[in-house]
Amino acid sequence: TCATGGTCAVGDTGPAGGKIIYVSATTIDVAAGISSGGIYLEAAPAPYSTTTYNWCEGIANPYTTTLNASGTAIGTGANNTRIITASCTGGAAYVAANLSLGGYSDWFLPSNEELLLMSNLRATIGLVGTALYWSSSESSNWVAGSLVMVNGGGPIGGQNKGQATPLWPIRAFSPGAA
Repeated sequence: TCATGGTCAVGDTGPAGGKIIYVSATTIDVAAGISSGGIYLEAAPAPYSTTTYNWCEGIANPYTTTLNASGTAIGTGANNTRIITASCTGGAAYVAANLSLGGYSDWFLPSNEELLLMSNLRATIGLVGTALYWSSSESSNWVAGSLVMVNGGGPIGGQNKGQATPLWPIRAFSPGAA
């Protein structure tokens, strides 16, 4: 089964207990120190706690500093998280990158397009209500991407990096890596 390291399909339960949100033909989301990558993306079983975090903490002017975590495509979330955590010693990306959940510690903040996958599969992964969730995609020196859950669905928007917001991390893995 997918949960034990076998082949996965979108909607299957993954090895960490979350849902598979994407299957790639090639390895994606490789980022040294964050993720060894894989062909599957698994969303965490639920948002990471009810705690909210700013996008970045621990550097001078964290809400107005450009870090160049600008990848928005599927497969760029891990590298964005690597870029963010190279400067930030706290905040949503730092929490995701240091998370141990479901027996795994290779979690990261999804990019804008990875977060949009989660929105499109909201019934499958249990994404409900009106909430915001951080993306790892930086829009400008003071804005980062977020999923804006409104009216049962969510577009990707932007918000101030200093706005405390929950996170819903993802991980990448390949068959046999369970």
